[in-house]
Amino acid sequence: MGDRIDDRVITVIKNYKSSRKWKELEELTGIDRDRWRSVSEGRVKVRTEELEAVIKLYPKWAHWLTTGDVLPESGQTSPEWDEAEKLNESERA
Repeated sequence: MGDRIDDRVITVIKNYKSSRKWKELEELTGIDRDRWRSVSEGRVKVRTEELEAVIKLYPKWAHWLTTGDVLPESGQTSPEWDEAEKLNESERA
């Protein structure tokens, strides 16, 4: 996990799986697709607007996005946490 908010937002964008990722992000957030592409490539700094948009898309990652910490007992996780939980569940099945 990245130490900076920018790194965590980039992680979320890179993990957004869709063949129409940039168009969908633009439609869901109202933020231009070229801006999302620039953010994901690290060419520009993440603005508050992008952080708020990502939090609205993934409210369960809000605490992690802003602090880098997870609080699973409160339902606040991260992409890595969720992926590890999926692996644990499949191993238990």
